[in-house]
Amino acid sequence: MSRRTIRSSRAKTATLVSAGALAVALNVAPSATAIADAIHKSGADSAVTLPNPNGVESAVGGDRDHGPRGDRGPKGDKGDKGDRGEKGKQGATGATGATGATGATGATGATGGRGATGGTGATGGTGATGGTGATGGTGATGSPEDTYILVSAPVVDDPTAPTADDTASVDCTGNDVALGGGGVSSTGSPLTASNPIGVVGNPASGWTVTRSGAGGTLTAWVVCGIIPG
Repeated sequence: MSRRTIRSSRAKTATLVSAGALAVALNVAPSATAIADAIHKSGADSAVTLPNPNGVESAVGGDRDHGPRGDRGPKGDKGDKGDRGEKGKQGATGATGATGATGATGATGATGGRGATGGTGATGGTGATGGTGATGGTGATGSPEDTYILVSAPVVDDPTAPTADDTASVDCTGNDVALGGGGVSSTGSPLTASNPIGVVGNPASGWTVTRSGAGGTLTAWVVCGIIPG
């Protein structure tokens, strides 16, 4: 039997006893109806045989309908929180997982910006001296009849510009070539330039000299080689 059944039986008995005790105190025999009501209110579902004033027994309570069931009582308060349990032991180390597959190759990144210009490198060592080239063959000996000398007309220094340069030039005849040349200043002043005349890459055709203005005259001369015609 459950605790709820035991409590219900006790409540029914107490109700029945209370009704009987009240009747004795009042010296009044309780009627069958009063006792049946008491049993009904207590929730008894068994018939009770009671004597009536005439000595005739009657059964009450067995065939009467129960009243409506009462509302459910309010929910009890939440119990106190239990104590925290002990910390569990650390589990065993899991097995090492399998190696994952190699991922796909990523796309090529954008070209980086141009870096700063590096510093000047150290000067390299001096290279080894090259070997001496082979000596060229001796040219044919020219005869005195193959050359001649020409002299320019004297150039007089300009008295209105005594510090200006003076230049004298002389050319060979026809297609003859200049083999050498020079110049003479009547005052003995040095020449500042003495060069062949001609187009670069072609044989020289004359000679020119220059000096700083120093009075007197300047004369150029040239040694010409005859080109057979």
